[in-house]
Amino acid sequence: MEASRKILVEIFLVCLLASLLTRAESESNETGCFEFPKRFKNFAYFNVSDLDLSESSEFNLTFRTTKDDGIIFYIEGQFSRTAPYDFESLYIRNGKLNHLVFNPEPTGIGSSFGSYVNTDFDVNTNNEIKVNFFRRKEFPADRSDNDDSVHLARTGKSATKTVHRTGFIVNEREFTILSAPFPLDLKNEREEQLIWIGGGWPNRNLDPFEGIIQDIVDVKSNRKLTTPDSNKNLYMTCQNGGEDEEVVIET
Repeated sequence: MEASRKILVEIFLVCLLASLLTRAESESNETGCFEFPKRFKNFAYFNVSDLDLSESSEFNLTFRTTKDDGIIFYIEGQFSRTAPYDFESLYIRNGKLNHLVFNPEPTGIGSSFGSYVNTDFDVNTNNEIKVNFFRRKEFPADRSDNDDSVHLARTGKSATKTVHRTGFIVNEREFTILSAPFPLDLKNEREEQLIWIGGGWPNRNLDPFEGIIQDIVDVKSNRKLTTPDSNKNLYMTCQNGGEDEEVVIET
């Protein structure tokens, strides 16, 4: 009798775990909302090797946190401990939001390119922060732009003076700089192009994020990133900004 009871309990636990995994995957597909709790140094990644992110990129996302420091979005080229590599990152440092793009000379000698902007206000307020961040996005030229940066964007019979800018718009406030062309190589040795959210592999020494990251959209393709390709780590999905019950996935 006792053995039968143990078997029934084990069957129930297996069914419950399968239900939670299925539900979590369904919620992730539907909401694209991810929670990164304080007690875990977790992350998720998406393989977007079919997206052309070399010359330019543009993403939207929303996050909420109270932590002073943490990686929100990170993408890098072929990793090496001995040579520089291309990367783009959106992160919080000392409560401010930062966007950093780096395109180093492969040998480490010579000219390197990149861009950097940050907010002049804190974003770790536990309020929703909506971010549109981009690399080499076209904007109408204004009087402060120098002649070398201005070019003509032709649409039909009309021509408009435009410039390329890199940076972000945070809660409708713009932080950008003029951007020269510097293509990024963002694929690894297996030709994967991985976008990381909430952190990264331990050997990258990236500060883990704590809070909610949701509604991650590649603007050029209008693709919403909802189902991570990472399968060896713990991450959590959320509903209604994480205010409802939590679902934990451990593999």
